[in-house]
Amino acid sequence: FTARPFDNIKLRQAVLYALDKKKYIDDAFFGLGEPVDQRAFKGNPWYIELPEPRRDPTKVQALLQEAGVGPDFVIELLTPAGQGVEESDKMIQEQLVSAGINAKQTIVEWNAYRKRQRSGEYMFNIRGGRAGGDPGEIYPEDFTCAEEEVKANNRTRNFGGYCNKEVDRLLAEAGKITDNKKRYELYSSAIRTICGDVAEIPLASLPRYFTYRKNIKGFETDFEARINMTSAGISRVWVDSGQNAGRQK
Repeated sequence: FTARPFDNIKLRQAVLYALDKKKYIDDAFFGLGEPVDQRAFKGNPWYIELPEPRRDPTKVQALLQEAGVGPDFVIELLTPAGQGVEESDKMIQEQLVSAGINAKQTIVEWNAYRKRQRSGEYMFNIRGGRAGGDPGEIYPEDFTCAEEEVKANNRTRNFGGYCNKEVDRLLAEAGKITDNKKRYELYSSAIRTICGDVAEIPLASLPRYFTYRKNIKGFETDFEARINMTSAGISRVWVDSGQNAGRQK
């Protein structure tokens, strides 16, 4: 969320209560995934317990009224063309509509999409996000004010332009200490505030699948299933051209 009138938290909350994450995963990804409410997954030592709102169209309508928007209010869901997400994004648009929120999907070519995303010239979009690992590697880049970056209209991670000075303070303090118990407390406070502000709505953790020939060796991914790191992935792949390359015991 970024452009006005989404500086009104009531509108962000209305979208939150319009979504059914499990249905989204079932419809868009054949049920292959898990609903999530934060960047850490259950079982991760940094995971925190959060209340999980359920889809509630009645509450959606009440929030729209509180936000003071009229029947002509329409949410634009910005979608990049050619990235394989047109249909899955449309399912989110349909959920909004069925909950009583006027919503349209706008599909634009990739360069136009990135320009609008980085300049903040959009209402609402769905994108992949980094997950797992230490919160210090994720949240400071994605959720701190970085006012010089936001004002320059050249956002690289904090695309929504989210800014909360208390979150900045908590994240900065957590980054200065090594005691993981204290760091957990600080990160938990920051993440609860971010979620309470509905700075983003985490939707799903989706598995990635890779296929390759038997003679392709050295292929590994990290815990996020990325393939473009210097320490693993494509940069470490080699082709076994020996006579036994295609044989397995």
